[in-house]
Amino acid sequence: MILLRRILFYLLMIAYLISCPLTILYALGVIYKPTQGDRFVKTGLIYLSTVPQGATIYLEDSRFTEKTPAMLRNLVPGNYRVKIVSPGYREWEQPIPVMAERASVLDYILLTPENRRSKQIIQGDFSDVTGFKENRYLLLSAGNNLEDYAVLDTNTRTLYRLAEKFPDFEGTRVRHAWSAPRSSDLVLELIQNGLSHYLKYDVGSVKGSGKTLPLLGNDKVEFLSWSEENSNYLYVLRGHRTERLDFSEDPVLPLVISEEVHGFGAANHHLYILKPDGSVVKTNSEGKEAEYLLQAEPSKRMSLFSPDEFYRIESYRSDLLIFTGAKGELIANRMPYRFLEEGLRGKAYDKKTKRLLIWTKDKLGILDFIKPESAPDEAFEAGPKLSWEFQSGQNIEQAYWVYEASHVLYRDGNKVYLLNLETYGKAKSELLVSVKNRSSIAYSDETGFLYYLDDGQGNLEQMEIWPKQQALSLPFPERKEMIWKKDRNE
Repeated sequence: MILLRRILFYLLMIAYLISCPLTILYALGVIYKPTQGDRFVKTGLIYLSTVPQGATIYLEDSRFTEKTPAMLRNLVPGNYRVKIVSPGYREWEQPIPVMAERASVLDYILLTPENRRSKQIIQGDFSDVTGFKENRYLLLSAGNNLEDYAVLDTNTRTLYRLAEKFPDFEGTRVRHAWSAPRSSDLVLELIQNGLSHYLKYDVGSVKGSGKTLPLLGNDKVEFLSWSEENSNYLYVLRGHRTERLDFSEDPVLPLVISEEVHGFGAANHHLYILKPDGSVVKTNSEGKEAEYLLQAEPSKRMSLFSPDEFYRIESYRSDLLIFTGAKGELIANRMPYRFLEEGLRGKAYDKKTKRLLIWTKDKLGILDFIKPESAPDEAFEAGPKLSWEFQSGQNIEQAYWVYEASHVLYRDGNKVYLLNLETYGKAKSELLVSVKNRSSIAYSDETGFLYYLDDGQGNLEQMEIWPKQQALSLPFPERKEMIWKKDRNE
């Protein structure tokens, strides 16, 4: 009996001495693989999070015990076929590479409904739709005259006819309409007897209020910029002179900001002015307290900017300026400064990821402004990287970020697509819907809803792009240095 106990003790001791180090190594992400030359292998992991959650995961042909969001640990480096299944949604399947001591992370997967449906909001033969104030309001048009324009409050489904607010201008042609991105204000340019008239309309007031802007008179306004600091401030460009209008005053009197400007923008409680010599100046909202951000040397004047173009200036954060020219130039205050010589049609910045979505007629690209880490032996600091995610468009006219900048919604001609960027492979587009020819779309990531005109009668339709009420953001919880995001342009 004593001998048997000793034998059992020594067997348990040997088992402990073998299993304990293996357990510790396993916890550290190292496993023993006899099939790979009897050696220890460092492992990696895959993290998956979906909308909606609770989807079933298949790794190769094996069903994973946990549902999304889930972490698949201790995977030997290599490529794995991963499939995600959820009732009422199409199967999601992708090859995902795994690297040693790295996490392959796809934390913003949007599962596609088997039957994506739309809902009719208003029946009518509309020709165009424009959204403002995160699509709380939609500007609808059915023709070129003022009586053909209306504003819809998407919350209350109330429709306001603009001709009712400006009866003196009924029958006049609408040449242009400007909306403030974050307020309920509209400015309309009307043509009456060959002369321009400007009207301001506040849709968000209790009954909706309209106001004529006589001080603009018949001078042609070439550019408007709304102040983010104060919704009462509107900056206008007439010729090369910039003025500020303060609608809290009565009467509204123009304040001259600068007599000669070649570029202008209002952001971050400041004004940004491009002067004729190529200098860039930052001022307060009254054009005072000037600070030179770029002071052009006489021998290098306008070396960065074309002397005959006007540039729109945007500052998405305090240290980032974006200049866009009439011919589609894209310039930034980051090396190499000039990112596009021509062809830019639009752009959208995502503050969280610090990425700028840009589009031309046939391409969708991303400028990443997160400062890249330069190697210690590199003599020059690396600048922002422009990656073209999609290059086979026909006539791309609008694009929006979707769901934490993991997807892009874009209109190419009269078709609307959703481009999936949450992948380790090539970004793929999904056709969502066809819209009325030559009409715009309106999308807000605040709600997840797309508004468009159907390609039949021109009725206003609503489609849910992603169910925001079901999305509980659970990004990868571990250290950022572990995350490996593959460059799809490699």
